[in-house]
This record gives sequence, C-alpha cells and structure tokens, in this order.
Amino acid sequence: MDKEIWVYAELADGKPAPVFYELIAKADEIASTKGWNTAAVILGSNLDHVVETLQDVVDKIYVADHPRLAEYTLDLYAAAFEELVKAHHPEMILVGATGIGAELAPTLAAKVKTGLAAHCVDIQTDSANGRINCLVPAFGGKVISEIYIPEARPMMASVRPGILNKRDVHRTCRETIREDMQFLDNLAVRETFLEMIPEEPSGISVEAANVVVAAGRGAAVESTWKDIQSIAEKMGGAVGWTRNFVDSGLVESEANMIGTSGKSVRPSVFIGFGISGATHFICGMSKSKLILNVNSDPNAKIFQYSDYGIVGDAGKFAEALLEKLCGKHTK
Repeated sequence: MDKEIWVYAELADGKPAPVFYELIAKADEIASTKGWNTAAVILGSNLDHVVETLQDVVDKIYVADHPRLAEYTLDLYAAAFEELVKAHHPEMILVGATGIGAELAPTLAAKVKTGLAAHCVDIQTDSANGRINCLVPAFGGKVISEIYIPEARPMMASVRPGILNKRDVHRTCRETIREDMQFLDNLAVRETFLEMIPEEPSGISVEAANVVVAAGRGAAVESTWKDIQSIAEKMGGAVGWTRNFVDSGLVESEANMIGTSGKSVRPSVFIGFGISGATHFICGMSKSKLILNVNSDPNAKIFQYSDYGIVGDAGKFAEALLEKLCGKHTK
C-alpha cells in the first residue's frame, strides 16, 4: 500500500481555511521527496462542495460526513479522525495550529498513541538519511530544535497559519473515500454545541493587513504607544506587538501578539519600534516583503532581518514619522 501524508482541511465559512493551502504545499514537497501520495481529510456535514474544491490539489480525499459534525466539538471530531487513521494508516498528518487545530491535533495524537511536533515553523526532509525533521522553537525562542518521530506512526505536526509559504499545487484526485460514521449517532460527548456568536472584527486583522506596525519593549512608553497606533491608522495598517510589550502592561490582550506563540504576518511593509529580535518573534514576521526597524541598540538582532534599520530612539522616530504622515514639519 502506498504511503500517504494527510492534511487536515479545517473549514472556515464552508471552505478550506487558508492554512490548508500552506500545509498542502509542504505536504506536496515532502511527498515528492519520499515518493508518497497526498490526501486531504475533511470532517463536517454536507461536504460535497468541499470535495469538489479539492479535486485538483491532492491524490486522495478522506471524508467523514455526519450531521453531528456540522459544528466543531472536540469529542466528535477526534473520534471521527481517529476512525479514519485506524482504518487507513497514514504515514504523516499535518494540522494547522489554529484555535481548533491546536486542540484537535494533540487529542488525536494521544488517541492513536503517536508523537506530535506542535507549533512547527518548518518541516524538512534530511536528504542524507531520509528523516523528516520538524523545526520547533525552544527555550523561549532562543533556539530552533529538530523533532524527529522515529517509530510511532503516523508522525504528526501542527503548524501555525502564515508560517509556511503558499504555492499552487496540482494533483489529480484518484479516489474519494467516504468513511462510515454511523458510530457517531450514539457516541457520548462531554460538550454540546449550542450556538455560534461571531465576534465583530475591530479594525484590520494583523494577519490580513498590507502594513503592520509593531511595538516592542523599547517602545513601551504611553506616548510612543499612542503614536504607533496613529501611524498604523494613517498608513491603513494594523498594530501588532511582542510578548515583551504585553508584559509592559500597555496592552492586556495577546490578540495581536506576533511570533510563534501568537500571530504570523507577512505584510508588504513591516515597521517595528523597539523590538530586540528574539527568535520566536522573528519566526512570526520574517516573511514580510519590506522590513524596517528602529532600535537604540546598534547590535540588536532585529537588524539582521531588516531591509532598513534605524539606530535611534523609537519614541522620537515615531513622533517624527507621525508628523510627516500628518503633513506637519518636525521640530
């Protein structure tokens, strides 16, 4: 039987979430190197339209279609996924580390008694020995460790949205397998879905923004923080921050925190104020097209990843930039 690498096609508004296409590009790369087939896994209800969407990107599609899967609940989704794994024995499974995926992936790994490399920033095949190494930040992001799952199968890895490069993948689906999910009819669960109340978006999403203006500990002054928010507004962009900035107390939420434990961004323009450049932060923004950073330390690591670097006071530069954007002359 041909070995397969599966990608979980998490659905958002009835279609595969963007992270699926990032993962399928990586799966295609691994499969081409190893001589494997690629497959998409879809969980939900009334999934014919999704199956049709994925016909030209994978070799095979596995479908778990059942009315009780219409909305996500961990017990039901994990049970359905487990049924697929035990019936078809994939070699590897990739899952997006979204709010759902970060819960579903470790639960599935525990159920099928395998290893999971969580929150990877890349997955590489070692040409020398054929090993698949999952790269994961460790020790507070100071190093990138290689995780290898030697024996347990399937190997599993979760990857945050926005980390991997998206590219067009063209494969012809040769088979769609619709697994019998009748056992879900009477499966006891610990939670019941009642209703979905979507949160109204406030401003531009930091992940979708064309311009991102970010603050680090070196910009953790209230007046500078206000200027940074105004700069983002004037440039039609979104505001992000580092974990150190959260620790400063000027923001309470981690909602727009950038890095491996937060959001991954790749805007056309990234402007950073007072950011040192810890590895876990760099992983979340290094794929931005144009990167400019301001830091008072000429040896700050962030400059290694910048197209333009300004050595100076973040607050003074923010004030001067805002005046220019407002059409005023600096003093």
